[in-house]
Amino acid sequence: MNICEKSKCTACYACFNVCKKSAIVFKEDKYGALYPVVDSEKCVHCNACKKICPNNKKKIFNIPLKCFAAYTTDGNKRRMSASGGIGNGFAEYCIDKGGFFYGAVYKDDFEVVFKETQNFDELENFKGSKYVHSHINNTFAEIKQHLIEEKKVVFIALPCQIAGLNSFLQRNYDNLITVDLICHGVCPSQYLKNEISYIEKKKSAKVKTCIFRNNAGLNFCFVLVNSNKTIVYKRGAYFNPYFRGFLTAVTLRENCYTCDYARKERISDITIGDYICLGKDTPFSGNKDNASVVIVNTEKGLNFYNNFLSENKDFVSEERDYSEAVKYGPSLNSPFQKHRLTDFFRENYERYGFAVAARKTLRFEIFKEGIKRLCYMSFHFYRIYKLPRKILKRIKK
Repeated sequence: MNICEKSKCTACYACFNVCKKSAIVFKEDKYGALYPVVDSEKCVHCNACKKICPNNKKKIFNIPLKCFAAYTTDGNKRRMSASGGIGNGFAEYCIDKGGFFYGAVYKDDFEVVFKETQNFDELENFKGSKYVHSHINNTFAEIKQHLIEEKKVVFIALPCQIAGLNSFLQRNYDNLITVDLICHGVCPSQYLKNEISYIEKKKSAKVKTCIFRNNAGLNFCFVLVNSNKTIVYKRGAYFNPYFRGFLTAVTLRENCYTCDYARKERISDITIGDYICLGKDTPFSGNKDNASVVIVNTEKGLNFYNNFLSENKDFVSEERDYSEAVKYGPSLNSPFQKHRLTDFFRENYERYGFAVAARKTLRFEIFKEGIKRLCYMSFHFYRIYKLPRKILKRIKK
């Protein structure tokens, strides 16, 4: 039974959470992406899965009310954050109020899953960008139970996962704050696991931590660290096949190329992400390096954000015109187009698996990137070399 059109399925797990007969499991297709499969022996044909799927409903989007540039002034917290640390701030505020925070964490095998916490010490596991598809599992059912018990919940996820939760709940809860991340798209989780396994074999090392982004000198680098906190592998974003495939939209899930949520209108209470080109058109009074954009989409979200700021004086927040964020934020306008190499990559993936397929597909692209960078550096070195001679000529004149 097809729950929805496959090319639109985001694997949001709404169908999995609503099925009372546990008849739905997620399995990989030939390209490594997860999709729901219905066990015909368990299914009673109640069609609850079809009714709850957000792709089979008219989606309700919010026109943003306000837009802010924000960041924490706490250096230690900012250091390990992907941008301004606003996500971690929301998590701490939620826990401080006795609520449940839900976000994505790595498992030991580098599969990304959703987890709840009421523990400040566990928040380190939630920090940093995770550029891979995450597994919701039974998170929606857990959240619903907390909401019924009148517990506060903050849920930070991708917009398609927020849509899945909203559809599953079928009503608006005052004690729930949904926060979506501005999303470029995601790669199947199998790709990241394959890439790390490939590098572990090459380096004869066991990897403990994977880092894509932080403000501690590892921004936009693919970094693997062992249990001794020693860097095993480090490459710039465009020189690692996994990171480059993600950024250039070669290796995304099929649904990401026609994403309904990459638009100005938003699905959640609050949207957060990188504030791209902050201050380029209109001056910004604060530290514009890696600041967060905070787009408030509902009155509930605005009340939450105002209360958060009133109790967290270590956050700088300046209101901006939303058009600025939209102008320089591609994922606030439209989904990324499928790359011309995507089909070639998928053909190779079926034969060789991710690590070899990505290297076969992107080898020349990475080579061209190296040449481009070398030319750029050579040009600037030449300008620096010529500068003293120009100065001496002017002095002589």
